[in-house]
Amino acid sequence: MEGSPCRTDTIGRLNSTRGLRNVGVVNLARTEQDKEDLIRDGTAMVERAELTSPMSDQLLTIGFFRDGRCSVYFNQDPFYQFDSSGRLRRAFEAGFLYRSQGITLARIDRRRESENNSDAGRVTLQRKDLQPDELQQFAVQMKSRLVRLRDHIVAGQIKVKRSVTETGGLPTETVPLLNRVLKLGDEFLAPTVGAR
Repeated sequence: MEGSPCRTDTIGRLNSTRGLRNVGVVNLARTEQDKEDLIRDGTAMVERAELTSPMSDQLLTIGFFRDGRCSVYFNQDPFYQFDSSGRLRRAFEAGFLYRSQGITLARIDRRRESENNSDAGRVTLQRKDLQPDELQQFAVQMKSRLVRLRDHIVAGQIKVKRSVTETGGLPTETVPLLNRVLKLGDEFLAPTVGAR
């Protein structure tokens, strides 16, 4: 934030001219593959289901981890991850990664170096903490999607395509978790989530 002291850590430094923070450099393949099959490959989510909804032609995937965390994927963008209390930990929306900073979200922008550069293929991650109005806009959009999802589940309008659950259907904690998320109001963020 402007006017506040800048912290420097081992993974980056503040770029004061743009308000962005470099949080690391990552070498990735030159062509990024489509996302993984979350039902087949998302084994850290011990219960998971792939759904279709009248909301859109997108596939939805909902998965729960052993510790109660839940991830909700609308296709794969957007995606939201919540702790067991329903507070937002991480997200991916409109091509940006987000992680909770406790009082706001940090937006992480992945910038690939150009092919003409000697660092071609390197990706720089830049962090920008959302301002209060940006955070409010993010929350409204996220909760709107989740309300529609919950309402379609409750109305029986969701179809399970594939699942890894004991019942072969939707994970039983889905609606209770969505209700917890939607009841949180302005304090919907988990404590600070560190970089991986």
